[in-house]
Amino acid sequence: MTIYSFLSHHLIIGSIQSIAIALLMYFLYRFLRWYFTRKIDNTTKLKRKLSRLRYLLIAIFVFCLVKIWISDFSHILTALGLVGAGLVVANKETIMNFIGSFIIMWRDLFSEGDYIEVQGQEGYVYRLGPLYYTLAEYPPSDKKTKGKYIRIPNATAITGIIINYSQPAVPFKGKIQFKVTYQQYTHLKITELKTTLDKELTNYLKTLNKSQLNTLTSTTVSLYEQPDIDKPELIDITISYQCLFEHKKSLSTLLNTSLLQALTETDQRKSMSKE
Repeated sequence: MTIYSFLSHHLIIGSIQSIAIALLMYFLYRFLRWYFTRKIDNTTKLKRKLSRLRYLLIAIFVFCLVKIWISDFSHILTALGLVGAGLVVANKETIMNFIGSFIIMWRDLFSEGDYIEVQGQEGYVYRLGPLYYTLAEYPPSDKKTKGKYIRIPNATAITGIIINYSQPAVPFKGKIQFKVTYQQYTHLKITELKTTLDKELTNYLKTLNKSQLNTLTSTTVSLYEQPDIDKPELIDITISYQCLFEHKKSLSTLLNTSLLQALTETDQRKSMSKE
């Protein structure tokens, strides 16, 4: 057999195998897309699932092509392993961030537009990158409102605890913090304030169905008071509550309105006591 005939034979066999694998990947994707479409009702979750499936099938297809067209593939894998080990040692943080991006994608931890909490930071996922993801104070759909942006390494997907409040079964933990002077505090009726806020929260809870209520681990308002560390003449007051994420804005507005009214009444009582 001449070199020309050998190369021609190898080319034909390789081409047939490549086309067969490409067709197999295509029909496998069509079948799995049909299957997931029937099983998953959530459009966003379906898109993420299909996106991960495409990446996986493309990676398998590329691996098969390399295996077909490169005869001594084992030596290449060994060389790539040695190069990879060197890169990990030299750029550990970068490699961890890069691996974190795959973990975020494959485990479906969150996607752009989700509201998450990680390492004490909260915000809407504004952008996902290969090394970092960006949190925004306002949702990406809000193009007019400006706010702060926080860039967080993807490695937090490996080492940190991430809470995705956009998931249906995860309750949003709201928090209202404010400071008052000792004089204001003496006129502020804490028990009445908590009763008023609990009443507002109870009225909100009545609008939820049983399955929604089951996602909440607390159905009352928690109120904490402590002296300010930096300014001892002030008192820090923190109000905590739980709700569904989609009601975050409306309930926060309602509770803040009740709080503002209580503080206004406190100032009025303070003025009357001076008179």
